[in-house]
Amino acid sequence: MTDADGDLVQQYGYMPFGNERYQNNTEAFSVTNRYTGQQLDEETGLYFYGSRYYDPQLARFIQPDSVVPGGGSQSLNRYTYCNNNPLLFTDPTALGRANITVTGIDTNAIQHEGYGYFYAVDILPDAFLNPCDISISNLNPELGETISIGATVHTSSDNLGPMDSIPVTFHAQHGSGSRYKIGHTQYIDEIQPGDSNSVSVTWTNAAEDVYFIEAALEPDFSDKYSSNNSATQSLVVGDLPFDANFIVVEKRRIGRTLFDYDCKVELQNLSPLTVKVIQFEILSEPNNMIVIDRYVYDFPDITGNDGETSVDLCTLRVDRSEEINPAELIWKVTYEVVDTGQAAGQTSSTVVQFDEPASLGDITGEGDVDILDLAILAEDWLQSDSLADIYPPPPDGDDIVNFLDFAELAEYYMK
Repeated sequence: MTDADGDLVQQYGYMPFGNERYQNNTEAFSVTNRYTGQQLDEETGLYFYGSRYYDPQLARFIQPDSVVPGGGSQSLNRYTYCNNNPLLFTDPTALGRANITVTGIDTNAIQHEGYGYFYAVDILPDAFLNPCDISISNLNPELGETISIGATVHTSSDNLGPMDSIPVTFHAQHGSGSRYKIGHTQYIDEIQPGDSNSVSVTWTNAAEDVYFIEAALEPDFSDKYSSNNSATQSLVVGDLPFDANFIVVEKRRIGRTLFDYDCKVELQNLSPLTVKVIQFEILSEPNNMIVIDRYVYDFPDITGNDGETSVDLCTLRVDRSEEINPAELIWKVTYEVVDTGQAAGQTSSTVVQFDEPASLGDITGEGDVDILDLAILAEDWLQSDSLADIYPPPPDGDDIVNFLDFAELAEYYMK
């Protein structure tokens, strides 16, 4: 304390728990409001904190707290002062920390109204979740299945003391639906500096879809950085969505109108989950097609919303003597969700478009009309018992197959 001229007239120094370390009084009167601004009863040596008395010699209140605060083990001692850490905390009302409300702005310029410990602005502790800190017991549950969702919260090693009563909430959202809370807010009793602790809830899905699960510290929880107070994870209820494309890498003619198409399979994973393809199988094909190699195994792992192409091939044998497009292939992919190791399967179909012949006379499908195409046509005409079954019909329209038909056809195609 100074006088009107700025000269020091009274000075008090204290130990951490309020014991008087020294005093320097040059005036006759003494100041009653001393340690932490509370009133000192000089006869008893006790400080009055508004609701009970505090003894700095014992470093304890002499009456129990009328409010039983939640949190760590120290807070359960109803006589303790500032959780036994007066360098970090204050207790201006002597009524459990849960009754103290503190407002402030964090380092992200976000206003908070906190509860629990009172923290000085420059020593705010930090609690955080990493992106991988959500654990889900089943990332690909069935419709209506109940699963467990957990979250791990960490505290900074720079914190000066433990954090307690940390509130964690879980939310779910799927498709264009609204975001909703899962169960009740969960509280972590205590986390020491540089340590972590976990909480969990159970959840039952209501629709087949992609869900986004969020775990977050409650918005009004005050800590140093609010930007790292949440984490998200995705899961898929029901079958994972896939698309498949067949990429022709080689075509071989093996008969008059038979061709083998060697194809790689490109799988598109339309879910957010990383999968390992165990097997791709073609289940059925059109009547004019024979699948030589039905199974494809060698796929790289496919990350969420991405695609990969098989290393090995499947072979489709096609009869080009009749119309083949469009050709629908029904297939099944058996996969494993990488994060959980669980296996599942999905059946779907793909429409394949083969290369079209250059013209009606391109019987072999090699892209042009040559003598081989004409020879095949002539052979079909001469061996056919019914002209109605011939494709294409003899060009002169007299229903008699002879050299004139062949010559006329050749002249037409060679123009």
